[in-house]
Amino acid sequence: MARYLLSVWQPDGPVPGPDELDRITDDLERLNREMHAAGVFVLSGGLEPPEAADVVLAQEHGYAVQKGPFTRSDVHVGGFTVVDAVSRAAAVEWAERLAGVTGLAIEVRAFAP
Repeated sequence: MARYLLSVWQPDGPVPGPDELDRITDDLERLNREMHAAGVFVLSGGLEPPEAADVVLAQEHGYAVQKGPFTRSDVHVGGFTVVDAVSRAAAVEWAERLAGVTGLAIEVRAFAP
């Protein structure tokens, strides 16, 4: 088994309305239960908006901290799921299901060995 990061790419702007957000939350909880039952679930979570980020930069004599996201963009990583999958194809299948629930792009990347 290999570990994969499924990054949820979210557009900047307001979150969906309460009815749609409730549906997405319910569907995500159901998908997470399915991942648990399949033995692939490791960890998942949503993230604060990018403007809440702190970026720590190494400098010659210490560190500097910048407020806000590292890069400026109209999309950001809004959440993630980590799975243990038997193959990249299996991780992609879970990502497809996650994309279906959220309606958002999901990036699949293996953890380096």
